[in-house]
Amino acid sequence: MSNRSYLYVKTPDSEEFEGISEWPYEIPLSHILMVSGNCTKVKSHIWESDDPLALCGDFDAGYKNFFEFLDNCHQQGVLSDETFNQLSNDSHEFLDKYLGKNAKVFLEVVEIFEMDDPDDFEDFDESQYEDEDTAFFIYMLDDLHKNNVLNKTYLKDSLNQLKNFKEQGQDDAIDEALGIEWDDVLYYD
Repeated sequence: MSNRSYLYVKTPDSEEFEGISEWPYEIPLSHILMVSGNCTKVKSHIWESDDPLALCGDFDAGYKNFFEFLDNCHQQGVLSDETFNQLSNDSHEFLDKYLGKNAKVFLEVVEIFEMDDPDDFEDFDESQYEDEDTAFFIYMLDDLHKNNVLNKTYLKDSLNQLKNFKEQGQDDAIDEALGIEWDDVLYYD
């Protein structure tokens, strides 16, 4: 089993979290974009902790950000017409059912953070946190929230990197970075 980033959606009228995507070994742009609408740190529904170990965003706003970024990729020549149409159609088919339902999207990434070594982060100080077991995860989530989700320069830089991949003929790297794969059956369901 690989460490994964998990994306869930929950509507106010639902008791359960519904899985919408998982991606191995990294946090793909699709997950960051989907959680980017009014994003806050929240308690995980996977991991038992009183600390916030997940991100939550407004589904409709994240949906809009996701499709705008996908359109920018197409306009900038990162995605061919065929690839753009396929990704766009597949995404609409899977995600549109949650639009207008006041849904929230949740990003669960503790498994990704487990792959990192706290000693590799010079500014990480475990003593600043109450719970040593979750300290590093909180630190990493704070960093993800501040430097990736809330930072608009991150998306501009990501688009430039995708353009570089395209110029170098690395379509697989584009697919990996975007991480667009929708599925309602996730490991933690």
